[in-house]
Amino acid sequence: GNAFPSLHVGYLVYAMLFSHVVIDRAYGPRRQYVLLAAGWFCTAAVLWSTMATKQHYFVDVLGGLVIAAVGFSVARWGLRRQGQVETA
Repeated sequence: GNAFPSLHVGYLVYAMLFSHVVIDRAYGPRRQYVLLAAGWFCTAAVLWSTMATKQHYFVDVLGGLVIAAVGFSVARWGLRRQGQVETA
């Protein structure tokens, strides 16, 4: 089978978390909600499909989520130290 964690999930969730930082700066509120909703819908579809096709178990998906959260936290910390992201 496939290995723990699901890096498909990890990479995609990391990209979506980081897109919140980028989209907040680049687009107005209305377009921002549409883009983020579409992105999270596709992310949810990938999360579901990794289990529906029996490529991964639920615990693999959780592992990918943890990797994404840790990676995003480290990246955000680095951007804050450089003064590129507001501390909120």
